[in-house]
Amino acid sequence: LCNLDGQWTKYNMLMDQKDFKILELYKEGKSAQEIHKLHKDIGSLALIYRRIDKMKKEGIIPNEKQTIDL
Repeated sequence: LCNLDGQWTKYNMLMDQKDFKILELYKEGKSAQEIHKLHKDIGSLALIYRRIDKMKKEGIIPNEKQTIDL
């Protein structure tokens, strides 16, 4: 997809509108709990956590876990 600034981003083709809404809010700094409070229509808190986790596994959302190279 191309945004209004002309920057291209590759997403999983199986993402739906709820995924994109979660992604948008997550990138704004909202936690899963805040997303659930603000947008109950997206689904349960567990569903939001699962979708965020899936996006992290697919590399759409950077995983915040830090690893130590030995």
